[in-house]
Amino acid sequence: METSEAKKPDLKYELPEGWTSAPGTPFRLATFAIASPEGDGEVTVSMAVENPMGNTMMWYQQISRESDPEKIKAMAESTVSKAEKIAAKLGEGVLYTIRDSEQVDAPMLIVASLPSEREELHVFVKLRGPAQLVEAQRGNLMQFVQSLQLQ
Repeated sequence: METSEAKKPDLKYELPEGWTSAPGTPFRLATFAIASPEGDGEVTVSMAVENPMGNTMMWYQQISRESDPEKIKAMAESTVSKAEKIAAKLGEGVLYTIRDSEQVDAPMLIVASLPSEREELHVFVKLRGPAQLVEAQRGNLMQFVQSLQLQ
């Protein structure tokens, strides 16, 4: 018997040192907490429709003090134009860097968007925390993203 809700895939990955499993939400495939000298952070894994501009604008709204939709759109356009291509087991992905300001304690996100077996959905791995922590954890994020597999 089929249900209208799609089954969540199981994840296989190599967990970086210092990351621990944390409680998540029904929309997440996994949640990890990071406690480090640079501050506390969170990594989430989820699946959603790939929409670079729409997603990037949403991410800016999550961390930015900016409320003007036109300024958020301009920041998102700049971020999308500077996105990096990355290689992973799931296929070629894109890495977005979202910063509210250049201050070391300002909120920051790095988001990896990776293809999945369902063409309309991408896997999003989002590292969030103070900029100093996010920059320090960039290598661990890439290690995790490159090890990630769906089953």
